[in-house]
Amino acid sequence: MKSIYVIGNGFDLYHKLKTSYKDFQFFLQNNIDKFPKISNWSILDLFSQLETGGIDLWTNFEEALGETDFSELVTFYDFYGGSDLDEREGDRQTEIARYLGEDLEELTNKWFYNAIAFAMNQWLEKAYHKCFPITIYNKLLNNVTDTFITFNYTSTLEDTYQIPSESILHIHGQTHWESYCEYKEQYYWRYPKKAWLVYGYGKFHIKQHHNILNSDEMLAFNSISGLYAEFEKVIQKDLLSDFIGTEKFNSFVIIGHSLGCTDMPYFPLINNHLTVDAPITMFLYEKDWRKEEEFKKKLECFMPGHPISFIKYSDDNYEIIRYKS
Repeated sequence: MKSIYVIGNGFDLYHKLKTSYKDFQFFLQNNIDKFPKISNWSILDLFSQLETGGIDLWTNFEEALGETDFSELVTFYDFYGGSDLDEREGDRQTEIARYLGEDLEELTNKWFYNAIAFAMNQWLEKAYHKCFPITIYNKLLNNVTDTFITFNYTSTLEDTYQIPSESILHIHGQTHWESYCEYKEQYYWRYPKKAWLVYGYGKFHIKQHHNILNSDEMLAFNSISGLYAEFEKVIQKDLLSDFIGTEKFNSFVIIGHSLGCTDMPYFPLINNHLTVDAPITMFLYEKDWRKEEEFKKKLECFMPGHPISFIKYSDDNYEIIRYKS
């Protein structure tokens, strides 16, 4: 039997790697002085603008990138707002708007995006280490004919389970320590090397905001649409198609993936390479047990006609708790 796997960050987390976005937050807080500012902004200053609308950036990182209201950047530049301004104050706000507009322009051209990707790479370099294989996976990941689509940036599959690299597609890129410039490079975000990590939100997931802005503020926000475009994740269907080729698979296994909206466009393409009766098996870690019905409906929507099963497991001896069809 030939299987295709989708691997998500839950796989690395189960191996006790500190690869959650909460871990990224802690890394930045402890190392922010090592990353030069972009214009007047530190990376954490910029991230603070993404924590609007009640979204927890560090729990729902990619969702927050699409939902944020970049017009909140105005607060950093101390706009008073309103229309009752004397001439001097009006001139001051016009000047502030001009500077803000220049900063926003500098943040586009992938500079903000690249700076975050660089910081993510440095964080993962610190977080990653070779792990001991886990029983529940070691028994499963040993078929040399299987194919793996991983959304992780790390080399856990290759290093821990000796899966050949030619059988693995890192659909969103992979960390390459030697290809990145040093921390102290002042304009590191302007010179992207190969293997920048892919992250962001899906095109259909963006939420536009329509705040009422005065004419001076409008001058400053002409570049905001460019910032939204920065974080639109590129869905690399051609890359996936080229990797799979003409292969057909007798089963589909999902490990550590939450079926987030930004990644679901890949699933119908995978479905085209499954045999008609290929079963779908999804590993559910303990915290997701209550989401079984939600996951089932989503899989039925994107990959109809296949029998769906769940393997539920926890930390206790890495044993399967319950198998339910």
